Amino acid sequence: MRLRWALLWVLLVALVPQLNADDKKAEEKDAPKDNISAKLEGTWEIVKATDQEAVGAVVTFKKEGKFTFVIKIEGQEFKVDGTYKIEDGKLHTTANVNGQEESDVDTFKKLTDDEIELENKEGKVTVLKRKKD
Repeated sequence: MRLRWALLWVLLVALVPQLNADDKKAEEKDAPKDNISAKLEGTWEIVKATDQEAVGAVVTFKKEGKFTFVIKIEGQEFKVDGTYKIEDGKLHTTANVNGQEESDVDTFKKLTDDEIELENKEGKVTVLKRKKD
């Protein structure tokens, strides 16, 4: 009986550090996603885009995975609300536009505290700068 407890104890002592190491590896793997989310939160202005009408539009990314996109076209303001998530270095967005659900995926080419550079699947780049409050 003592031998069984001794073996169990040896297994626990050997396995617990390994389990903790696996937990740390999982945390490290998730860390970039969390860093992207933290940097992304806030209000951004589009300063460069292939579609010139988009320049000047404002995007606000909220902590709970929601965003708001506000654009002025011919003096009229339009607002679109949607959701976002980050997977594998890509920004996945979904929004209801004119009664239809539209989804998009953009790749982060650059993400700093003050600038975002996104590339869509056609290779078009959009640059956003953080708006100062």
